[in-house]
Amino acid sequence: MYLFVNQYSFIFLSTLILSIIGFFTWRFLDPRLSLVSIVVMLSLLGSFYFTAKGSVNQVENISELKILLSSGKPVVVQIFSDY
Repeated sequence: MYLFVNQYSFIFLSTLILSIIGFFTWRFLDPRLSLVSIVVMLSLLGSFYFTAKGSVNQVENISELKILLSSGKPVVVQIFSDY
């Protein structure tokens, strides 16, 4: 369960934020303004999600790994074994 929550924490938090903003703007302001604020927050959260999402590069052979390691940029190496 922890891994599920950790993997989808941004989606859960975004849904909570949108619900709270939608509730309070609908309750205390004009409903049209509520819809506008929800759309604006949804677009902001969506743009943040797609810009902050990392990409996974698969390395197929040793020469590609050597090129990545000598590029001068930080590299995370994860080694997986079935044993």
